[in-house]
Amino acid sequence: MRPLLFDEMYEGKSKEFRQLGYQAMSVRELRDMGLQIKHDFSIIKYTDENKMILLTRDKESYGGCMENQIPCVELGENPSNDDIAAKLEKFKDLP
Repeated sequence: MRPLLFDEMYEGKSKEFRQLGYQAMSVRELRDMGLQIKHDFSIIKYTDENKMILLTRDKESYGGCMENQIPCVELGENPSNDDIAAKLEKFKDLP
């Protein structure tokens, strides 16, 4: 499966998913590493260029991904790890 990128509203989920065996990062972690990704477009572009799956609740980001065939999962406010894992199943065969 492709690496996951958790949008900033899901802080902490990347660490939880790494413990579950996924490759996962958060937007905040990338910013802490010095990357200049502050706006939705930059996040979507980073996701696409790095062949990741974006996990977000931001409807604009989700719509931008769908419009450009970029793998993305739209989540609610406090999704469980099981709910997230279930939604990721549709991406398991992506190169």
